[in-house]
Amino acid sequence: LRTKTAGKPAWPTLETKPEASSGDAAKFAANIARAKLVVVAGAAPEGGVLGGELREPFGVDSDSHGNLYLIELGGGRVLKLDAGGRLALVSGNWTKGAEGDGGPAAKAVYNGMHNLAIAANHDIFLADTWNQKIRRIDGATGTVSTYVGTGKKAYSGDGGAASKADCGGLYCVALAPDG
Repeated sequence: LRTKTAGKPAWPTLETKPEASSGDAAKFAANIARAKLVVVAGAAPEGGVLGGELREPFGVDSDSHGNLYLIELGGGRVLKLDAGGRLALVSGNWTKGAEGDGGPAAKAVYNGMHNLAIAANHDIFLADTWNQKIRRIDGATGTVSTYVGTGKKAYSGDGGAASKADCGGLYCVALAPDG
């Protein structure tokens, strides 16, 4: 794992990449074998960064400041773990629904989030899977909006506005390198 920051986050990182040659691939495999799994959030054992209950943590991404963001599939929350190890609620409230567009992230409700991506401008894009939408939390204002999808599970809207498209099975969201 590697964060997108030059600073040192509170959690360990694995900074190695496999190369084309078999020798480099063997070195990569050896590094993976030595890597340790570290709990950074949730019911952490002694020495963990943080304790507390998480409900089905599922997607994770990091920003340029070393903050780690995670979403809960079952808990419907977006959480931020800062580089100092402090966990904060960004959005959601452990209930399922589709409310909150146009309002503050703290009052939004989701249903079955599977993935998220953090843009360079700190906007958060969420795969709100069971609501058939990609939703966006504006990084500057904290306002939630639907970015893709109408909420109807169908397949239509090619060539039109993304927010007017009918989609189904929106499990992942990814951003181009330029944001």
